[in-house]
Amino acid sequence: MNPKDDFLGLESETPTERRARILAGNDGDLLASLIAVRKTKGLTQQDLADRMGVTQATVAYFERYDSDPKLSTIRRYAHAVEALVDHTVEADITSASNGQSDRRVVVSNRTSSINPWHFSDSDID
Repeated sequence: MNPKDDFLGLESETPTERRARILAGNDGDLLASLIAVRKTKGLTQQDLADRMGVTQATVAYFERYDSDPKLSTIRRYAHAVEALVDHTVEADITSASNGQSDRRVVVSNRTSSINPWHFSDSDID
């Protein structure tokens, strides 16, 4: 623990805890971005449900802060709001000596087109 954290009564975050926090935050940011696209386009949850062939309650469940949708569900939602999702994977290389993270892009995969898939209420986990 560094002196500032000790003074404030804060515990230092381990690299594993930090990585987990960042990954969870990225998931939340992705869902928030998709919801923002829906709202910017003036679409209601019911409008989106009609496009996806599901109920409004299914869309509301997808948009909950604690939802954990499958990638295929995210693709279907993005397709319905006419958005593209870019996937980027980075290695999280943390130096044991200084605890600083050195993040380098390992793989970036941009989907140039999205095919519509059948979507049902049971697809949301």
